[in-house]
Amino acid sequence: MKIKEKNPQHHYLTDFDSHHDSLENPLDIVYIRNLKGKTIIGICDDELHVPQEITVNVSMGISSIKACNSDNIDHTIDYDKVRFTILKIMENHNYKLLESFAENLANLILENFGAYWVRINVAKPNKYNDVDSVGIIIERNKYSKNQRSSFNKTQHILKIIGAGHVPKT
Repeated sequence: MKIKEKNPQHHYLTDFDSHHDSLENPLDIVYIRNLKGKTIIGICDDELHVPQEITVNVSMGISSIKACNSDNIDHTIDYDKVRFTILKIMENHNYKLLESFAENLANLILENFGAYWVRINVAKPNKYNDVDSVGIIIERNKYSKNQRSSFNKTQHILKIIGAGHVPKT
């Protein structure tokens, strides 16, 4: 039996950190590599009081950057502003998991910096002696962000309703 292949709507070239919203419309990628900072994040006792190093990589896709022709910073994603924002979030957040931290960064970049697509890689390089790093890589786009917002609102409401009513074990 021959299975008919579907044409993918999205095409990812992970080796080159590039993303295409279709094969005809490649996105230009603005990126930040190996941004290092210290923050308190984690669930283990040794992570709850002393800031630990984390590394953040961000790839932000926008279609046909006008700045290529205009040479104007207002026509692209200003990685200096993105970098500054990430460092500020590292200083002051309440996330326990890298997943939540990365999700917040992705939403912020999609909402405030004009990206259509974003890949966030957050790693703890010093968590264990026998590995280089542990972490999370997430990819989001404007469409997936809008889908999740109604789901997140429902989750938030259920969390409020259930607060205090579920026995702790």
